[in-house]
Amino acid sequence: MSNESVELARIEDYLRQDFEATVEDRVKRCEQVKPHGIIPDHHFAAVSAEIGRLYSDGHYYGCISLCQSVAEAMARFLCERNGWRAAKVFEKNLETLQKRVKITAKMGKQLLTVWEARDDYHHLNPTIERDRTKLHVMAEQKTKVLSEVKSSVSDLGHSPFA
Repeated sequence: MSNESVELARIEDYLRQDFEATVEDRVKRCEQVKPHGIIPDHHFAAVSAEIGRLYSDGHYYGCISLCQSVAEAMARFLCERNGWRAAKVFEKNLETLQKRVKITAKMGKQLLTVWEARDDYHHLNPTIERDRTKLHVMAEQKTKVLSEVKSSVSDLGHSPFA
C-alpha cells in the first residue's frame, strides 16, 4: 500500500468518525431549520440549499455570512426585477422596496434582522461572537427569518424564486 493510499484511508477514517460523532446533532439542526419549499431552478436555489447545509453541519460563521449575503442580494434583485436601479446601500434598497410596496414593513424589519452585524461578519472584525452556543442561536434565527422572508416575497407575487 502506497503512502498516498495510507493517507487517504486515514483521512476517510477521520471523516467517518467525525460524521458519526456529530450526526445526531446535525439531524436535530436540520429539523430545526427545514428547507423552504422553493422552485429548484430559481435565482437563489443553490445558495439557499447551502445555507441549510452550513447550519445543519454546524458551520455557523459561514451560515450567518451567507444569510446576510442573500438578504442583500435579494433586496438588490427585487429592485432590479421591478425596473429600478438598485442602490449600493442595502438599507436604501429596503426603503425603496417598502415605499413602492414590493415588501411589507415587517419584511423590511426581518431583512434588517438578518443584516444585523453584517460588516462585523463580512470583515471578521474582532467583535464577532465566538461562543458556539450563541453562534448556533444566531445562525438558526437568521436562517429561519430569511426563509420566512423568501416565503413572504413569494406570497406577494414579487418572487425572485419563480
